[in-house]
Amino acid sequence: MLERPMTTQWLTRVILLTALSLFWAINAKAEEQRCNDLGANCICSEPFQMTSFSSGPDFWNPTDSTTKQCSVEAGSIGGAIVRTSNTITPSTDAPAMAALPTGHSVSRFVRAENDHQGTFFAGSGVPVSASFVRLAARFYIYHSPVFDFEGEGTCNNSKQVELNGDSRIDYNSGAGFHTYNYLQFSPPIDCCVSGPAVTQPQVAGFKGKWVRHEIVITNRSGPAYHLQSFMKNITDGTPEVAVIDIAFDSRVNNLTPPQLMSSILSNNHRFSASGSCRGWIGLSHYMMSGWTTNAGQRIGEATEVEPSGGIAAPRSLTVK
Repeated sequence: MLERPMTTQWLTRVILLTALSLFWAINAKAEEQRCNDLGANCICSEPFQMTSFSSGPDFWNPTDSTTKQCSVEAGSIGGAIVRTSNTITPSTDAPAMAALPTGHSVSRFVRAENDHQGTFFAGSGVPVSASFVRLAARFYIYHSPVFDFEGEGTCNNSKQVELNGDSRIDYNSGAGFHTYNYLQFSPPIDCCVSGPAVTQPQVAGFKGKWVRHEIVITNRSGPAYHLQSFMKNITDGTPEVAVIDIAFDSRVNNLTPPQLMSSILSNNHRFSASGSCRGWIGLSHYMMSGWTTNAGQRIGEATEVEPSGGIAAPRSLTVK
């Protein structure tokens, strides 16, 4: 049998189909699998598997995502990272990659420079429809083996999560992980330097490790605005713990926010008045989801990061 000659038209078609296949393969990775599984409940997903960024010099758009992109601010759609210096880079740092669970499919992650200080936001900060009565964001953080939290070395500040109304989750050596600054809420209170924390992880155990963070907010317009945070050391595979739940503190369990709470950003701001904050942070697989019912739903693990993971039962969890 004679072999059919390879015509120019046929060759062009093969090249086109190959290019489309590659395009579809890349787009299939634009969101993580958990986002695809949740469908319309997935608000945005940034796996941070990029090889480069567009935009800048303040708002950085990872080029691995083209659909369901996260945005820190509405003025820069797709700008999932804010860093007010040209120091954001993709990383394949060997110790950090080795600290991921066995069987992961992570190719790289995003990080700022060593000994970073100042603004370093990542995630979703744009308004989210009030139809979602329950909102959650999940992300992974790697702290380098020599990393200064507040109170270590000359580091004076170590923020964790940024929320609307100038409220946030912070870490300091006196109170541990805590939520504070509800002065724009009703009733106004600059709370809570002593918690409220269900469980206090020891940050010394976070160094050289990947930690999954998940933040959940309900009653988004109040009254009884409800904030919870959960953490899991996925490098060591220790159980997930419920770290903050403001329902347990009478000072903040009946607040009315100044607006519909929508922003849940990984806030990696550090500051030193007299020197440097040593070390660096890596970020992977940020995702935000919402639900129209409040039945304790969670995002849980990214299978690309934790292929055999799962949500361990958190202690003292309240559904509100």
